[in-house]
Amino acid sequence: MYFKVIEGESVFSLAARHHVVSPYNSLREKNRALFGRPDIKLNPQLPCSLSMISLKMSIPIHYLLNHGTIYPLISATIHHEKDKNALSHAMLSNCGTSVMALSRLVSCRLKLGNTLKYCPECLTEDESQYGCGIWHTNHQLAGVTVCPKHATWLLNISLNADGLNKRIEPPPSQFVGFKPSPEPPPITATKLSLFLSELNSLAQDDSTLALSDPHMTWLDEGRYLTSEKHIRLEKLSREFNHYWSALFKLGVLPNQLSEISYVRNLVKPDRNMHYIKHALLGMLFTDSPKEYYSKPAALDTTPAPIQNNAPSTEDADEVATLLKKELSLRSVAKATGHSMGFLAALAQRNGITVKHRFKQLSDSLVDRILRLAFRGIHRRDIARLCGVSVATVEQKINSMSGLAAWRKQLWFCQKRNQCRQTLKSIISQKPTITRTEIKHSSSCYMWLFRYDKDWLNQHLPKRVSPTFHPSIDWDQVDKKLAKQIRKQVKSASSVSHVERQMDSQHSLIKNRKRLPLSIRQAEQIVTNSKNKEP
Repeated sequence: MYFKVIEGESVFSLAARHHVVSPYNSLREKNRALFGRPDIKLNPQLPCSLSMISLKMSIPIHYLLNHGTIYPLISATIHHEKDKNALSHAMLSNCGTSVMALSRLVSCRLKLGNTLKYCPECLTEDESQYGCGIWHTNHQLAGVTVCPKHATWLLNISLNADGLNKRIEPPPSQFVGFKPSPEPPPITATKLSLFLSELNSLAQDDSTLALSDPHMTWLDEGRYLTSEKHIRLEKLSREFNHYWSALFKLGVLPNQLSEISYVRNLVKPDRNMHYIKHALLGMLFTDSPKEYYSKPAALDTTPAPIQNNAPSTEDADEVATLLKKELSLRSVAKATGHSMGFLAALAQRNGITVKHRFKQLSDSLVDRILRLAFRGIHRRDIARLCGVSVATVEQKINSMSGLAAWRKQLWFCQKRNQCRQTLKSIISQKPTITRTEIKHSSSCYMWLFRYDKDWLNQHLPKRVSPTFHPSIDWDQVDKKLAKQIRKQVKSASSVSHVERQMDSQHSLIKNRKRLPLSIRQAEQIVTNSKNKEP
């Protein structure tokens, strides 16, 4: 089946158009004809089964990937090339269970809503030009709440159980949608939507786009950097929240984005951060992403690394000499520039006795602290048992080479064993439990999925094979139910009263639009009953 390519149309919209012209009445059969499987949930932003769609619609795969999805913008936020390839391969495959995890959209934990969006004015233009409405790719970007072309609120349709969920329909479908606010959109919402839309187009044209490159240059020009190239977070936070305050108040942007400590990671090219964070920072300086990313990356403007307290080879002798003179740690720290905690740990590793200001630790007490630490007991519990501070315990742990790594591995093994035993207990108590029920019943499933996946796959129950449920012939159900109502119900005070008197598996109220004959018969009985009343 050949489909004409429409500029700006998403892959989700192509699938919806296929379902409209499909000769099948059943949604499962439509899915089987396009995707090769009856049950599928297509993500509007990062859909899977692109290879099948390309084959059935005779559209090149690279065009679907780069223009029908937001993959170009997501790949610009991913640092490693192998992770980008893994994401594209998952989208081309017929199983999209790993797409969201590979895209890093889950790990960002931003509550940006699970909706499908369209513009009413774009819908009118599309229907007159193409004969049907389409879902635009740039409308589905997180943070795009206003149509970049018409500057009107986009209507949101939920993709949860109360919305479209697994249905694939063109706009507006049976769910009309809702606006983020009844008031006209603020100028910042319009600018953000336009910026994100242009940024997505820029990522489509430039596959090597690096979102973090120009940040330091613009921050330096805006005087948000110190002389040592550290970010002035207090000043930046004040102006950032003032600029975006309207969108935070409306709930268009989640409040997590107002805590801009993440800017420290935005400027690092090896960190994977959500594209909306890059856009929010960039719009403080310019409304055009092309202008923002045309500026070259600053040279030698990366933030100064945190000072390493470990002395270099040159001044190691000087530090050791000062410590052996039995000077106070504070005076040695002032002379060398190293922290007192690190100097104390360094002295213990080298067998140098130092003076403690408040308490002289005995060798037996130190040995007890280390023994308890080796057993994996928490630092606070060790401090309570030994009568010392938590900082002292941490210092002694760090002074013993390899002890911190051992405690981390010990905790991991304990956690892994606990999660394994919990999963085995759940399965033994209910042998017929499914994988989905296990996932929702205990948090151990997700922990094992992240850190012990091979063991988890070996011990999970077998996957439940999908069952085919034939579609309901509502016309036949409507005729049969209307006939039953006419015979069984003599009088009623309301339609719901009629429903209560009927022994039917289908609700009249919930299926009002699907059962017009039954509703009409029920309303007629209600009207006749009221007329008979004295």
